[in-house]
Parts: sequence; C-alpha cells; structure tokens
Amino acid sequence: MPPCRHAEPPPPASPDPRAALMGRHNTPDPAAQLPARTRAGRFLARWLGRIGLGLVAGACTLGVLLWAGTSWTASLWIGGAVAVVVPVAAWLASTVPGPESPR
Repeated sequence: MPPCRHAEPPPPASPDPRAALMGRHNTPDPAAQLPARTRAGRFLARWLGRIGLGLVAGACTLGVLLWAGTSWTASLWIGGAVAVVVPVAAWLASTVPGPESPR
C-alpha cells in the first residue's frame, strides 16, 4: 500500500514572519512612514474636530432644552453630557473597521 500523501510533513517555515504575507498585507502602514510632526498634526486636528463637534452638539442641546422650558441646571447637565458623549462616540466609531473595498 503506498503512503498517504497527506501524511507528509509541512515545508519548513520561513525565518521572516512577514514573508508569508502576500499583497497588501505585506506592505507597511503608510501612516507609519510619515514624519512625527505630520502624525502629531493629524492626531491633533482629528481630536480638535471631535471636540468641536461635541461642543456644538452640547450647545445645540442646551439651546433646545432651554427653548423647550427645561430648567437651566438640567439643561446644562444634559448639554454637558452630550458634549462629552459625542467625541467619545466619534472616537469609538473610528476604531471599527470600515467596509471591505470592492476590489
């Protein structure tokens, strides 16, 4: 009876762990190649945008609640909570992987 072809040992592993990766998985991250000053500027701009969005959302919530007749203290607390939750939600949403590219 001939030996089973599935019983052969696997080929030896490559010493470089990245050598097993192919295509886009083997390319370095483009953001890692940027200078530190550019990366810091992008980080700062991204967080300033998130914080600005939170402040605008909190101010709008405060205005709407005051217009609706809610007390000043309650409106301030709710508007402040919105101003904190919105940037946190924006950061959390940025950690979720995007849809697969159609390619």
